[in-house]
Order: sequence, then C-alpha cells, then structure tokens
Amino acid sequence: MLNKRTMIYVCVFSIVMVSIACSTLSTLSSTPTPEILAATNTPLPPTATLTPIPLTATLLPIIAQGNATFLGQMENSKDGDNASAVKGEIEFVTSADGTSIESLSYSLVEGKCTYVSDSSTTTITGSSKSTLYFNKPFAITDGKFSIDFMGIRVKGTLHSPSEASGEITITTEETIQVPPSVPKKFTCDYGTWIWDARVE
Repeated sequence: MLNKRTMIYVCVFSIVMVSIACSTLSTLSSTPTPEILAATNTPLPPTATLTPIPLTATLLPIIAQGNATFLGQMENSKDGDNASAVKGEIEFVTSADGTSIESLSYSLVEGKCTYVSDSSTTTITGSSKSTLYFNKPFAITDGKFSIDFMGIRVKGTLHSPSEASGEITITTEETIQVPPSVPKKFTCDYGTWIWDARVE
C-alpha cells in the first residue's frame, strides 16, 4: 500500500499534468484559424494596337518658266470641213511668274481653204502666221491651261517648266469678193492638231 507521502506526490503530479493539459488546450483554442482568401480574376487592361498610316505622296503642280517662249510643231489629227495645211507650228509666251499665257501664235504651211457658193467655188491658198494677244491672260492651273479665243481653241499640259503638249483647233474667218464685187465672209475649218512645244 502507498504511504501517505507517496499519495501526496501522486496527487501533486496529477494536478500538474492536468494544468499542463488545460493550458495546451487553451493555447490551441486561442490560435486564430488562418483565413482563406478567395481568388479573384482581375482583367488586364486592354493594350493599344498601333496601326501604321500609309504615307501618301503629294504632287506639286508644275509652274511654267516665266517670260518664256514655247515653240513646237503641230500635226493634224482631225481634218477640217473645208480647209487643210501641210504642216503647222505653235508658239506661246508665258507671264513673268509663269502662271498664265499672254499671247499665242500659230502658223499654217501651204494652207488651202475652199468656199463653195451657189454660182462659184473659191479657193484660198498660201502660208500664214497669226498672232493672238490677250487683254486678260489665260491662267495655267495645276499645270494645265485652256484657251478659247476668236475661233482658236487650245488645250495644253505642262510636263516640266519648259515642256508642254496639247491640241489646237483652228477656225478662221476669211473675206472674198463674189460677183458683182460683193464682200463675202466665210469660215475656214482647219480641223484639230496635236502639238509638242518647249522653251527655245
């Protein structure tokens, strides 16, 4: 049988073990349970896509050489109604700043124009040169010009400050004497001619 002192030790040991166990349980119960955070999907910000802009070339209009005389040959491209010529020549003069046409000349070599009346037929032959001076010069716009003056219609395009080409339609008015010595005016249609000219 246990003596009294032994029983006291056993009781003390039991009390100490119970205290340690209670202290451990208290510590475990007071330890916070880790919080589990829910995962969230955060959308990424959109990224800008750079689209290259194609470069476009801007062509500047050609300006004619100023105070220049353009001279070139003409070649018939469409026959006239009652007149013709073997060959021709065109000449025009630009303004000081090259933005307009101040005068124009054309020559017809071995020209022939026929007028038919009720009683007779009259033919005018020969070479001629006509010069037109403009009170208001005809503008050159975007490298092109158009002239309509006294029956002469001209279209032209600049290819450089000193070169141009185009076409000219020539209609002139002539006067002849018909019996009995009566002045008679009629029109000579020389048709349309293409031309190439450059500064001389």
